[in-house]
Amino acid sequence: MTRPSLSSCSWLWKRLRKNVPFATGTGLGYTRSSRSFSVIVWGNRLKWEKGVYTEYLTLPALEIDPKYALGYYDLGVILAKQKTRDREAKRFFDKAIELDPEMVWAYYSVACLDALAGKKGDALKNLERVLEKGVDDKKHIDKDADLDSIRKDAGFVRLMKKYFGSEAEGQGRV
Repeated sequence: MTRPSLSSCSWLWKRLRKNVPFATGTGLGYTRSSRSFSVIVWGNRLKWEKGVYTEYLTLPALEIDPKYALGYYDLGVILAKQKTRDREAKRFFDKAIELDPEMVWAYYSVACLDALAGKKGDALKNLERVLEKGVDDKKHIDKDADLDSIRKDAGFVRLMKKYFGSEAEGQGRV
């Protein structure tokens, strides 16, 4: 996974403290690790229903550090949650995958978007990539409503048997 540059982390943290009232009182910390940077972005997701907070904060940080794959992934998740911006979300997930081909949850998110859009073949292809890369959280896959449109498809059934056996229970390695 790519790490954010110090300048993009600093910029985002300053912007959060200046513009988002709850950011300083939530116990969020600023460190140079990519996971902490992601936590800051996730801490801000509480406002996504109202619009642009995270987008407003994340896009300029990505301009500072355009090779930060997790930032693109996070923005894709936030846009996908808005339900009307799936195309934009897919573009950000694709960019995250381009920058970090091992980002399995970006592939999973694209599979979900494809399933929701009725693109069964693409959804199954991306879901298989996720499973090939080691995700074994069958419980999550079984409960994810985004995949309902492909659940009875022969390709989906084949993937589940191939990676989990006929009655395997996922343990959630990733």
